[in-house]
Amino acid sequence: AGATFLAACGAERSADPVVPSLLEKTAGDNVSAPAGGVAPQAPTLRVTDSRGRAARGVVVHFSASGGGSVQATTDTTDNAGLATAGRWTLGTGGGAQSVTGSSPAVPGVTATFTASVVAGPPARVEKVSGDVQQGGAGTAAFLPIA
Repeated sequence: AGATFLAACGAERSADPVVPSLLEKTAGDNVSAPAGGVAPQAPTLRVTDSRGRAARGVVVHFSASGGGSVQATTDTTDNAGLATAGRWTLGTGGGAQSVTGSSPAVPGVTATFTASVVAGPPARVEKVSGDVQQGGAGTAAFLPIA
């Protein structure tokens, strides 16, 4: 009579559930773009528990301030705990621009992404004076070029 042994194989399972407690910015913070332009990185955050384990399936809300907008005002974290606001279009005014991420699963905790508006390319170049002048090499122009 032989003995039969059964063994279970598979990933180790944690007895404690992942309870979301932290929002960590992973991309899209401290960026710059021209007024009305798109930020070079989308605001993205990672939701984890107090032990750093990814929290998946967590709803995250994003809101823009300073005149800009985000592609997604709500996202759900993936298996890595990541959620993104998608494309961030900055407002046309100068000054501070920001996107704030929050989650009802992590009350009282927010992550704020900031952006600086920089001057874009000139919209138009227009001559004012100084054309139609003649002179020899090395001589000063009669009218200032402006």
